[in-house]
Amino acid sequence: MLKLVEERMSGYVELVKTDLVDIELKQEYHTRVADSYEVSVGFVELMGVFVLDDSRLDHAVCASESDIELISEIQRILKPGTTNPGSHDNKDARHLATALRYGCHAFVTNDMNILKRGQQVTERWSTQVVNPSRALELISSHKAKLRMNMEREKS
Repeated sequence: MLKLVEERMSGYVELVKTDLVDIELKQEYHTRVADSYEVSVGFVELMGVFVLDDSRLDHAVCASESDIELISEIQRILKPGTTNPGSHDNKDARHLATALRYGCHAFVTNDMNILKRGQQVTERWSTQVVNPSRALELISSHKAKLRMNMEREKS
């Protein structure tokens, strides 16, 4: 994650977080996530849909019909065959829905269930679902293409 933050600091990539990130990190605040919480403080926060007793009033938006449909579709992809997803599954779907709502090019996560279903998300909405290592590979590839284009323009 820190290498991604370095890329952000160098201006090659923008990292954002959903409104749920701070809530989840504060709930789990201990040594394992303390560094993640501190790092994420400077990220732009994307506001997801408001859920009673699970959202901060000033950091969420009212859900539209399309938001509800999007979250439901993501839940079906992440947990096929499940008619009543649990709280964690609902939050996973809300994270992804928020990223899609704002047109993010990639969704970076270490959550194995989301990563397993990432190809389906990419095929459906064109947003890549990747782990941090793969995100760094994509950034390196993009930087190499930029350098090649700049060299071409110089010639």
